[in-house]
Amino acid sequence: MKDKTRWAKKILGSIALSFYATFVLQQLWNWFIVPALHVDPASYWLIFGINTLFGLLRGEFSQEANNKITFMALDACIPDEKREEINNQLNGAVVENIAIRAFSNTMALAIGWAVHTFLL
Repeated sequence: MKDKTRWAKKILGSIALSFYATFVLQQLWNWFIVPALHVDPASYWLIFGINTLFGLLRGEFSQEANNKITFMALDACIPDEKREEINNQLNGAVVENIAIRAFSNTMALAIGWAVHTFLL
């Protein structure tokens, strides 16, 4: 049950991150693309759809299935006495990946805001 709770938190974190990434993309689009190309501002849900489409084209969602297969194969190779230690390390790596993605989105938003506010 503990593993299911951890995975549920990670999935919810990934979903929240995708909504945040959509917000960042929308802001950057409306700050830079709209004035450069003289197009209408994009709505949040339009950017969400575009982001999802490009995620599918890049294979991000099929990568999750490949990761599951890899983890299943790894799990079969891990001795019982090392299983908990390896699981903790893998869980930490997943959380770290989500945190790094959130940080990079925040930095992109901050730099975009600074350029938009002070240099344009």
